[in-house]
Parts: sequence; structure tokens; C-alpha cells
Amino acid sequence: MSISSIKNVSLRSVRHRRDATIQRITKQYAIQPPFIHKGFHALFYPIDFVQLIWNAWGDYSGYFYRLHISVLKNSYWDLYYKPDEFIKLRNHYLKKIKRDKKFLARHYNDWKDACTRLGSNMRMLDYAFERKSFPWILQAYKKMVDAYISEYALAAPIQEACGFQPEQWITQSIEAYCKTHHVDYQQTSSLLTSPVVHSFITEEEIAIYRIALRQKEEKQGKDVASALLKHQRRWFWIQNNYAKFPVLAVDFFQRRVDDLCKASLSELKEKLAHLVARPRSMQEEKMKLFRRYKPDQTLRLYVKINELFSEMQDVRKAFVLRANFYHNRFLSIVAERFRQDMNDLWFYTYWELCDAIRTGHFLDVGNLRARKEIIVEVQSQKEKVVFAGDAAAEFVALLNENVASVTEIKGIIAQTGVIRGRVRIVLKTHDILKVKTGDILVASMTRPEMVAAMKRASAFVTDEGGITCHAAIVAREMNKPCIIGTKIATKVLKDGDVVEVDAERGIVSKIS
Repeated sequence: MSISSIKNVSLRSVRHRRDATIQRITKQYAIQPPFIHKGFHALFYPIDFVQLIWNAWGDYSGYFYRLHISVLKNSYWDLYYKPDEFIKLRNHYLKKIKRDKKFLARHYNDWKDACTRLGSNMRMLDYAFERKSFPWILQAYKKMVDAYISEYALAAPIQEACGFQPEQWITQSIEAYCKTHHVDYQQTSSLLTSPVVHSFITEEEIAIYRIALRQKEEKQGKDVASALLKHQRRWFWIQNNYAKFPVLAVDFFQRRVDDLCKASLSELKEKLAHLVARPRSMQEEKMKLFRRYKPDQTLRLYVKINELFSEMQDVRKAFVLRANFYHNRFLSIVAERFRQDMNDLWFYTYWELCDAIRTGHFLDVGNLRARKEIIVEVQSQKEKVVFAGDAAAEFVALLNENVASVTEIKGIIAQTGVIRGRVRIVLKTHDILKVKTGDILVASMTRPEMVAAMKRASAFVTDEGGITCHAAIVAREMNKPCIIGTKIATKVLKDGDVVEVDAERGIVSKIS
């Protein structure tokens, strides 16, 4: 079963203060905190991207999300969801799995098919770029976006919903299992929720280690040069994120190989063997535990769901980094062809952009100026409202909790340990440089480009995330204390605060 093509939803744009639309939406959707919140440094393309995903998921699963809110200000994208919607979605999905024994496998296979289709469409777009024919480029781009929405929709909504409040489903089963068999909860939970496939970050690291081994063993010349070129073509996007889209050259990867070659041959082989073996060893440890202490069917199913969702999340993020490169390149072509400022094009909805390309009529300067100050997008299945300027600022004031007096924050334990250190808030890409050895990295959520800073940090704390999130996976790989899903850490804590991260109890406490 495939997801239908992306659909247009009529847009209403609001720029004035105290518009009746704000009052109506506030009442209709019961707009009041707390919300599930996530945020990240991003260029905003397209404004209606998340709702395109949710509607596609609804077409596939039969569950349509009631409300989604996006906010863009100062190149930072905040997303808000109502907690009860995530709970309803998760329960809906788990009921489907339990009623239909083939549903989980079918969902996974449909997603794999969507991945294949997206990869094929990205290659078609590469070919269109080479042809330099705008009609070909536009057609290939639309097909890529359609495939991108399909893959994202199959991977993200249910994975994020199941990541929310794991204590209401998988954690309960793990706790009961540990109590019955008298095994340590934290160790067992970390093991059972660990991924059993390599992340794309680890895949790339393994590949670069293998090239370093070739160079270290003096298999240089054409052999190493050819391997580096193939590596660059596959991984040029590895440092992309939601706001920057560098195309890494062969020299970048050669420098990494040269750095690795400073280690001895035996050290390189040992590190490579460890990287390669980790997922297999995790799977073997799980099987060993389950052979010794047999789980019930529910726990076995939940562990399987978690493994699939870990894989889906990681592959989805890899596609995001690649897709952002294609979005950026396409918009640069549109900007040149239609004599538009490329920075303006990030503030269009997908359908506004398509219509502007078709008709040649782009948004007026006043509308764009208001959107660049602050823009809020509120969407349900059948409605889409974009607030800009003063109206947007007024609406955002309704979303945030007052956390001024909070000194202790609770969250989900992703990796155990207790550590003290100074807080470094990482919201935008350049904030990564603030993190020094031993600091506590605090973010709305972590992303692949933060890994270098995470290696320096002694612990991680995030606003959002579930047991399969990036921070949780990296924390387990690095064996560093990590508390996720605090909802308010980036709002309560400030750079320089001294805190204790107690990832035995799931509490972050301000010390000074």
C-alpha cells in the first residue's frame, strides 16, 4: 500500500492584530499549554511541510492529527503538538498491530518501498540538474517532494508518538519483566531499547576507517583515491542540517583519513571491529537475555516495534539531510530564473511556491517582511492558517508556559549515570562551538552535526525525544548520562548554570 500524492489545503493568511481568527482557533482547538514542543535551527521550507506529512500519514493509517502548530522566528523553528493527540495516535497504532498480526511488517515493508522510491527520485533529480532544463527539473523536483513526503510520513508520525511517554507502554512491560526475573532495570532497559542496525553516522565512520586502513597499509595511489571519490559521492551531505547545506569535497574526507592514520594499524583495526560488531552484539545480548528469562508476547512485540522505529528514524534523518541539499539547489535555480531573492523563497508554502512558478506571481514585499519577523502556521486536516507579524506574535504568547521559578526538571532516562557540569545551550549550529570538555549539552533535540560537541560533553539533556531519539542512541553508544523529554530544559536553564544530571532518577537540578 502506498501513500497518496500530497494534497493542497486552502490557505488563509492573517497579518493584523487581534484578528477574529485567533480567537476562533484558540477556542476551537483549546489552545493552551502545556504542549509537546520541539525546536531546531532551520530555514523554513516549506511552511506547510509538517502538515503535508501528517495528512499523508492519515491517508495511510486512517488517523488524522487534529492540530499542528509551527513557529519560525530568528531562523529557529518551534513545533507544538497537543499531548492527547500523541496518546490517541499511539493507541490507535498499537491496536492495529494487535488486531492485524501482519500490519507491523506491512508498514515496515511499505516504508522500505518508499525509501527505494525516494532514492530513485533523488537520482532522477540529479539527472535533471545535469540536463539544465527547467521543465525537467521542476517535474523531477515535484516527484522527489512527493516521494519525500511519503517516506517521511511512514517513518515519523507513529515513531514520534511512540517515543512520547514510553512509560505508558514499553517501559511498563520492561519494568514488569525486570521485577519478575529480578534483573537490573536500567541495564535491561538500555539493552532492550538499543538499535540493532548501524546508524548512518556509524556507517559512514566504518567506511572512512576502511579507507584509512587501506592508506595505512600503503595501498595508496588509485586504490585509495578511487575509494575516497566513491565515498564523497555517497556521503557529501553528511554535515548538512536544517539550516546549512555544505557539499563536502574529497579533501574533507582525505583530512579525516589522514587524522585516523595517526593511530597505529592495530588501533585502527580494533576500533573498526568494535564499530562493525556493536549492533550484532546488542542483538545477541537481547537474544541471550530472552533465552534465559522468557518475555511475554507483549514485551517481545514492543521490543520489535522499537527496533524498527529506531531504524526508520535514522534512515529518515539521513534522507532529510540529503533532501535539504536538493531543496536548496532547486530554490537557487528558481531564484535565478525568476529574479527572486532566494532567502524569500523559504517563507512560502509548497503550494504557494508551485503556483508562483506556474503563474510568475510571487508574494508581495509586505507579506514577506511580516513573515520574516515571525510566522506561525496552524493546521488541521481541512484548515491552514498562516499568521505573520503582529498577529503571529500575539498567537505565540498563548503557547508558552511560565517556567521562571522552576529549579528541578524531570525527564526520561536514556542512559544512566550522575554527573555535574556547566550548561551549554545548543540551539543553532554555531552554538556547537561553545561546548567544551565536561560541559552539559542542553538542546531542544540533538542532531547529527552535534556529534562532535557530544563527544566533548559529559552528559546530554533535551526538551523532546523518546527512547529511539538521536540523543538516546548516541548516549548509549558513548555511554554518557542522558535525560530526554524534559519539555522545558532549554527554557529553564541558561549558559553557565551548574547543574547535576541524575540519570539514575531522571532529574536535572540547578546547583548554581
